[in-house]
Amino acid sequence: MGPSRYNLSGLKTFLTHQYYEGTVAFLPAEDNLGNPRDKIKCRTGCHICEQCANNRQPLSWDHVYKMAEENAGKETSGDGV
Repeated sequence: MGPSRYNLSGLKTFLTHQYYEGTVAFLPAEDNLGNPRDKIKCRTGCHICEQCANNRQPLSWDHVYKMAEENAGKETSGDGV
């Protein structure tokens, strides 16, 4: 079969994979004129976005990660359970 066997194998693999249906929804940012490379992430309704809205400054991904670690530490050290 030669090199065409790779194409046949790829087609067979592609056709046998399962797929999942879903819907993706998002809200576009109205006042944030950012660049995808500036490391600013946003998820609607999260505590980080609420805190950012209170401070009126965008948070970098590194800062968000540190805040998440701090919140995880507070949750685990609360009542010792």
